[in-house]
Amino acid sequence: MNIAVYGGGYLGGRIASHMGVACNISRVETRADLEQGERPDVIVNCIGKTGRPNVDWCEDHKEETYFANVTLAELFAEHARHHNIRLVHFSSGCIYEGDKDGSGFTEDDLPNFEGSFYSHTKAEAERRIAHLPHVLTIRPRMPISRLPAPRNLLNKLLSYKEIVVVKNSVTVVEDMLESLAILIAKDATGIYNMVNREPVTHQEILSLYEACTGAPLQKTYIHPEQLKVKAPRSNTILSADKLVRVGAGMPHTMESLHRVMSAYASQSSYVS
Repeated sequence: MNIAVYGGGYLGGRIASHMGVACNISRVETRADLEQGERPDVIVNCIGKTGRPNVDWCEDHKEETYFANVTLAELFAEHARHHNIRLVHFSSGCIYEGDKDGSGFTEDDLPNFEGSFYSHTKAEAERRIAHLPHVLTIRPRMPISRLPAPRNLLNKLLSYKEIVVVKNSVTVVEDMLESLAILIAKDATGIYNMVNREPVTHQEILSLYEACTGAPLQKTYIHPEQLKVKAPRSNTILSADKLVRVGAGMPHTMESLHRVMSAYASQSSYVS
């Protein structure tokens, strides 16, 4: 199967490496740009704006964010439809807020959070393309990995002074890579919450880091409403049942996090 991965960012690079292909980092602005490229069986679109250092950036760069997250998603979808190519589109689980009375939001639930412009664009892109029969839409959430990197949730948490304490679904990147490969091999389409089973708090993640490294962390733990940011943040729990039903389920979160933490600690030079 010939697979092309567009976007050389955090997830794009990991996906391309896992699949043994090179990232296509060509600038894409029009259909003509895509027509000049290869005609693979599957396109994985990892191009998007999440903002640096965080999604507050998107509030001040709405035109750039909308183009990358919505306009390009439509462009890729139309190109894929025209050439009978399957498209894997990376959305986000940050289009929900809450836990749906403890059950977690399923893929059939309408997004209920667009409080940040970033989340708005992700929900809007889904509305525009996710119904198409050739599209597989993936919703990762707070990616965390054994490899230190600026976009790794663990890197972020270690750098923050204040940590919000609330249950959230997260995505262990190494598990996501395996699950994504299964979905592509199965010719899966539709929307999938690409999260590990069982939510965790950021405090639980950092407590595991402390236990693994023996290094106490000086953090202040706060409630979500105490966080001082420009754009509201999503805190949510997503159901992973659909992923499990098709045989692509990811392991329980803490099971994977124990493996992640040991490998991360052996590579990171972080000092608390």
